[in-house]
Amino acid sequence: MTVNIDGTVVIPRQYMFTTLWGGNPYNYEIDGSGTWDNCGASPKMLIEYNVYYEGEDECYIAGYYPDDLDTPFFTADITLGTKSGKSGRQPLKPSPRK
Repeated sequence: MTVNIDGTVVIPRQYMFTTLWGGNPYNYEIDGSGTWDNCGASPKMLIEYNVYYEGEDECYIAGYYPDDLDTPFFTADITLGTKSGKSGRQPLKPSPRK
């Protein structure tokens, strides 16, 4: 995923995950776009994305909702917790080499 300086988000088509159905693996791909807003106390990202069976041109959702023009994609509306001056988390430390 690329977050551009203007706040737009681009997800190029790429492998997402593999599932098993009847003992056979099925690969899925994703693509999409959206916006990132880092202003204010709670950063937000809104993405609209499609999921495909590997190599297919028609998105996965179209096979289940072929007549639903109001739902041509999946949507993720993500809001992070509020920003503060301190995080309360300790920085990660590299593990010692053996």
